[in-house]
Amino acid sequence: MNRRAVILEPQEKQVVSLLQSLDTIRHEKEALRKSKIASARASHLKKKEDIDSVTKVKRKERRKDFFKQMDFKDKKRKRE
Repeated sequence: MNRRAVILEPQEKQVVSLLQSLDTIRHEKEALRKSKIASARASHLKKKEDIDSVTKVKRKERRKDFFKQMDFKDKKRKRE
């Protein structure tokens, strides 16, 4: 089927042009918002990884100290 060409009046052309520009602005704002969210999420994950690595090291040290003390207590009991 062939569609007939519709000739728009000058006012209708302005309306269509305005709607297209508003739609373009909306899409640009959406893209900017998504990129900001993505960058914020990336920085948050990086901070979280840094904190987790420090926490992991501290936890390992605490466990090491705890088991060292337990071994010391066991040796002390065996001597008695």
